[in-house]
Amino acid sequence: MKDFKIPFWGIILFFAITTFVFFGSQISGKTYFWEDFAEYVYPVQSYAASESAKGETPFWNPYTFVGMPFIADLQVGYYYPLNRLMDFFVENGKLPVEPLQLLVIFHFLIAQISMYILARQWKSGQGGALISSVAYSFSGLMVMHVIHPMMIYHMAWFPLVIAFLDKAFEERKVQFAIYSGLILGFSMLSGHPQMTLFEVFYLGIFSIFKVVLMFKSQESSKVKIVLSFLLPFVIGVGIFAIQYLPSSELAKLSQRNEMTYEKSTEGSLQIKQISGTLLPNAFGKMLPERNNKFPFYLSDGSTQLPYYYYWETAFYFGAIVFLLGIFYLVLNYKEPLNIFLLAMGLLGLLYSLGDNFFIHKIFYGLPLFDSFRMPARMMLFFILAFSVFAGKAIDFAAKTDFNEIKKWIYIVFGVGILFGVITLAGGTSSLFDTPQQIEKGVTMQGTLLFLMSGIALLFVRFLAKKKMPTSIAGILLALLVFGDLYFATADFNASKENPESKYVIDRSLVELFTPDDPNNQYRVNSRMYNPSFMAFNRNQGMIDRIQLTEGYNPLILANVLPPIEGRDKVNNLYNVKYEIGIDQQTGQPQFFEKPNMFPRAWLVYSKKVVSAEEIDKKMRADEFDYSKEVIFTKDVNHQTSEGSVSNINFKKYEANEIELEVESDANAFIVFSEIYYPAWKAEINGKTTEVLNANYSFRALPVSKGKSQIKMYYDSDTLNTGKTISIITLLASLLGIGAVYYFEKKA
Repeated sequence: MKDFKIPFWGIILFFAITTFVFFGSQISGKTYFWEDFAEYVYPVQSYAASESAKGETPFWNPYTFVGMPFIADLQVGYYYPLNRLMDFFVENGKLPVEPLQLLVIFHFLIAQISMYILARQWKSGQGGALISSVAYSFSGLMVMHVIHPMMIYHMAWFPLVIAFLDKAFEERKVQFAIYSGLILGFSMLSGHPQMTLFEVFYLGIFSIFKVVLMFKSQESSKVKIVLSFLLPFVIGVGIFAIQYLPSSELAKLSQRNEMTYEKSTEGSLQIKQISGTLLPNAFGKMLPERNNKFPFYLSDGSTQLPYYYYWETAFYFGAIVFLLGIFYLVLNYKEPLNIFLLAMGLLGLLYSLGDNFFIHKIFYGLPLFDSFRMPARMMLFFILAFSVFAGKAIDFAAKTDFNEIKKWIYIVFGVGILFGVITLAGGTSSLFDTPQQIEKGVTMQGTLLFLMSGIALLFVRFLAKKKMPTSIAGILLALLVFGDLYFATADFNASKENPESKYVIDRSLVELFTPDDPNNQYRVNSRMYNPSFMAFNRNQGMIDRIQLTEGYNPLILANVLPPIEGRDKVNNLYNVKYEIGIDQQTGQPQFFEKPNMFPRAWLVYSKKVVSAEEIDKKMRADEFDYSKEVIFTKDVNHQTSEGSVSNINFKKYEANEIELEVESDANAFIVFSEIYYPAWKAEINGKTTEVLNANYSFRALPVSKGKSQIKMYYDSDTLNTGKTISIITLLASLLGIGAVYYFEKKA
């Protein structure tokens, strides 16, 4: 039967509609993303956008953990170009949540287009490419990690990176390798190290695979093959340098819990969860309200697994897609590309099993792979492979005689129908230890599997008998897959709570806790542990510009907490003015003003030098009066004498820069309740001076007798180096593209 061509605008419209329908409740403002999106992503991106909108670059964040680097934090993704679109939506110093949600949703449109281009590059017809795009983009791995947008951004661009890399090899055109590298680099800037590792690993193996194939061809240009191999990685790393170098510096100075093998297997896929290729929620599900009638109950055999295992191990990409993929594979498994995709897909599956299979332990012994938990995220490889196979199955069925493939049509889709019947009849309940309360839900999934397998069988049969155009079959099957995925996963991101509401506090408290004078700086301690209580959301500080001693971030500086016994003494050095406590009369939490708070900076006339190995022990022994002396772990060539008259006048106090005037009648050290970090530089009377690491966690400067004009500012050497590398890489790439097109046109 004669097929027809779908115009490209029609393809884009199709993807726009699926995206709009899937996230309709979020686009209309009825529901919101939740979990880490609300707790971490929203306040971080609000702070980044609001500072950037003012023309300030937020190098330092003084509002969480007493102060820490901000841009250097990889997961902030400050230099990811699409994140900077948020700067235009800031209102009254804050970012509304709606634009940020729309940005995340927009990446599902990007993912569909990206996957469509890859499927077409790998010879799928338009109908098949639609199926591939929907399956990949609305798979459980993508939808469940909306709460981790950095992952979504990586995965959205990944197929396009592969497509351009493949095109570079196939057409022997270097410009496509440059495109691949540019997209790879910019996607890496979105900030998820684990997905970066997985994707670069995949691209490396794919490049080796293509090089081996190309070198077997006598017509291949060896130079272009080598360039196609190298350029995406060189350019990608070069673009990423602006983020990678400062992030590496931060990582070395952060608290790093040792990632034991046991810890690295957290988030492993259970073997019985492989049934998720056909049944999306056989072990229940987790929803924002956590009171759904179909609760997540997965056990490792002895204890129920934590709630977050639901979204970390969910990967369902459509039963129809899996069955189509199997059908295509059994008849086309010898093709080189299919062998590669299947091998990488199986690797992803077996690695995802974590401690339930030996592959993960082998990878744990490799560099970088020993740094991450949640191995089930590598199901990306498996989903990518079967999305491609399913799309190719449509064209294969349409081009092949029915009698040649009818046996496999009935066998493969018959298995799906049979498994659906078994599930429908309750036959999987004992296998999955299904609780009685959700048996009805699992039975419903069996019914859907039965129906979808039967419908898919009919579609493939019609195609093989030439009774249906491929494009029509592709569109209808893509819609069926979309509906399946929508009903399986769309409600996961439908929280009724607006993340902004988490950060609404009494304005009188905001006014009380936000200093209005450079000479009146102070911090607030809003959390206590005995009894456990938090007055604010952990990242409230970034929203209302309250300088908190708390925060929520995967990275925390190793030196942020001085080794001093006693909350009161620690809060003194933190310059805490208000701390949460229990009112003795009411028994309720209440803020109290500290009567003995330390200032933001003070002068001392005595120093002690303690070795780095001994400082922890010495400070815990409580042998020091921090108001009168300062502790260093290396000797400082600055002689002090006893003084009695001093004056400190802050002229400017901003996140990235501090200016003050100091007057003393003797040589001294000025000690700041500011967290030490090597990117902070200082000038005293116009002369560059080293910022000293004092009292384990803080900064100090030597000052001489008399008046001193001090300027302390954030200026990261690693960021400056990375920026230079990234700019050179970008310019060289653009020049390379121009040169290639010039010489091709001239030739």
